[in-house]
Amino acid sequence: MYTMSKTVVLTGATGAIGGAIASGVAKHAQVSTLALVVRDAKKGEAIAATLRSDRLRVEVALADLSRPASVAACAADLCSRLGKIDVLINNAATVPATRQEVDGIELQFAVNVLAYWVLMKGLLPALQGGGRVVNVASQLAGGLDLSDLQLATRKYDAWNAYSRTKQANRMVAAEAAAEGRGFTAKGVSVVSCHPGVVTSTLLRSLGMARGHDTAEGGAALPLQLALGAETPTSGHFWSGRSGKLCEFGRDTKGCAALWQACEELSAACM
Repeated sequence: MYTMSKTVVLTGATGAIGGAIASGVAKHAQVSTLALVVRDAKKGEAIAATLRSDRLRVEVALADLSRPASVAACAADLCSRLGKIDVLINNAATVPATRQEVDGIELQFAVNVLAYWVLMKGLLPALQGGGRVVNVASQLAGGLDLSDLQLATRKYDAWNAYSRTKQANRMVAAEAAAEGRGFTAKGVSVVSCHPGVVTSTLLRSLGMARGHDTAEGGAALPLQLALGAETPTSGHFWSGRSGKLCEFGRDTKGCAALWQACEELSAACM
């Protein structure tokens, strides 16, 4: 059952949208614990200090989201430290200008997709029945080639690489709703969403100087899906006020193949 005293885990709180999500979570009357997953301890503690209150406990957990082993270790630490988790918001993302690899995995795919998957899987034992996972994706999505997830044979372009990872976010959420993946059996809803186009470091990395949405506006949908009274249908992609199984989620064979690839890539790095 969805509890009245909620524990929320959030990645990417040092960014524009992530910071607004963190602030919104902190203000929510039903949230008692917020855990920020960050790479930089100093930055994480600085954000946590602005959010803590007599009502809200704020924890900082360290993880290098480009390294699956680090993400898995962070998940195990959070499960041990928090005991129960009601919401995971996967929000962190990166857009490097050139193709890079960490632990043999292309950097955008590692951070924008694989880290989401590893954290979801790692936190599942602590996610409560009725809990939720929100993967921040985008309307900018498409072009994913399951035979070349690492962009090893195709020319690297930051914009197109990002679009492929956001397609993957939507497919991972859809596959998590499938029987046998563990989330449905545990009563956990997994969704993806488009937060809007917000002025941010990430947007500038995509070559756009400004967005047309505020950070608070961009945070509104992830917050609603994470903490709203109505549990969103698992597997759906949300944009604006509507959610549905998107075209990428309807590719059941592709979603299953992507899930298997995430399984194999993460296992190779542990």
